[in-house]
This record gives sequence, structure tokens and C-alpha cells, in this order.
Amino acid sequence: MNASGNIDGMTAMVSMIPSEKLGVVILTNLDHSLLPVVLHYKLQDAFLGGKSRYWSAFAHELKDRLETAVKEAAAKQLKARLIGTSPSLKPESYAGEYEHKAFGKVTITQEEKGLSSGTGALWLPTSNTGTLILLS
Repeated sequence: MNASGNIDGMTAMVSMIPSEKLGVVILTNLDHSLLPVVLHYKLQDAFLGGKSRYWSAFAHELKDRLETAVKEAAAKQLKARLIGTSPSLKPESYAGEYEHKAFGKVTITQEEKGLSSGTGALWLPTSNTGTLILLS
């Protein structure tokens, strides 16, 4: 069994094989890197004594497949866009103060380039793309 996650430039990966009394914890200051995956499987191979796979090649192939899937999904979304439409509300309509129980308060202000928040930039496009982009 294993669990992993990424946030703010960090990755954590934990796995356990109870029958072998083996636990592996990998903490890095890299986020969205496949290095912890490669290291995880390499350590398990070494401990369990089985034939070791060339995990770096696996990681590169996985990275390439993921990048291709992301590009294909973006192209599919762009193709599905309705041309000649416009947003229901003008971007400045979203300016104001918002509050969420878990995330607290955020103030969205109208800036020269678009909408902005205190934690980064929130840009609402002037055309109807159906997406909001939050850059932190």
C-alpha cells in the first residue's frame, strides 16, 4: 500500500509491505517530480531481492505519456469551445471580497491586466474560454 502527494515544492511518498515488514518514506523538496517514484521502486527491488527494472526509463516513458495526454486534452477542450460567445458577466463584476470556511477571506480587485488577488493573480479572460486561472 502506498500514498503520495505534492504541494508547494515538496513531495512525500510513503509505502508499506506489511508481510515483509518493509516501510519506505521518501521526502523531497521537488514537486511534481518522478524521482521519488523511481527511488521508491528501486529501493523495493533492492530490499525484496527481485529482478530490478530500469525505473528511470519507466519514469521517462510515463512523463512523455502524461505530457501527450495533457496536450491532447487541451486541444480537445479548445476544439469544443463555442466561437462567437462572450462571458455572462464582465470581469469587473467579480471584484469584491469572498470568504470560505476553510480558505478564509480573499479580496479580488480590478487591475489594469485583469482581476487580481492578494495571493497571486487571478485572471478572468475577456473572451468566453470557460476557465479561470489562479496563479499563486
